[in-house]
Formats: sequence, structure tokens, C-alpha cells
Amino acid sequence: MPQPPSPFLAFPLALAGIAIAAAAAILAVLMARGAFSGGSGCGDFGLGCLGQGIVLLGAGCAIGLIVSIASLRTSSGHTWLGWLGVAINGVPVMAIIVGALVIAVRRG
Repeated sequence: MPQPPSPFLAFPLALAGIAIAAAAAILAVLMARGAFSGGSGCGDFGLGCLGQGIVLLGAGCAIGLIVSIASLRTSSGHTWLGWLGVAINGVPVMAIIVGALVIAVRRG
């Protein structure tokens, strides 16, 4: 018979989800400003690096969302920090999905 998940894992997992969201946001801003372009620039008006920053933010927040949902599973949903992690990671992911759908509908 499988053992239930330990409730002591909920707090570190929730903090990890929030830390992943913060790191993804910071790296996305740096990427969008061209910090990792190697001096080659970002094209016209910096739009070349903006797309890379959005992809980085989406990937980081998707990973953070998975970790935050895992923290809710280990605590049976009784931690406010886990729900905060879901909100902090879920809002950018949903905004990127809605933006991608708007672009798809406009082009279609």
C-alpha cells in the first residue's frame, strides 16, 4: 500500500515554486534587455530578445507551477504559501497562453 506524501515537503516545495518564478522573471527581464545577446544586439527596437524573454518566462513559470502544485498535493491543499506559488506562476503562464491564442486568431 503506498504511503501518503509527507506534509513536511510542502513548505520547501512551495518556496521552491516561488523562487523559480522569481528567477524566471529576473532572467526574462535580463534576456529581454539583451544581457545574453553577446553584444550582437536585439534587432529593431529590441524585439528580437523580447520573444526569447517571453519564452524563458513561460518555461520557468510552467516549471514553477508544477512544483507549486506538487506542494499542494503533499499538504492536502492546506498551505497558503502553496496557493501563492500557484498564483505567482499561473498568472504569467495564463497571460502567455492568452497572448498566443490572440496572435493565432488574428493570423488565422
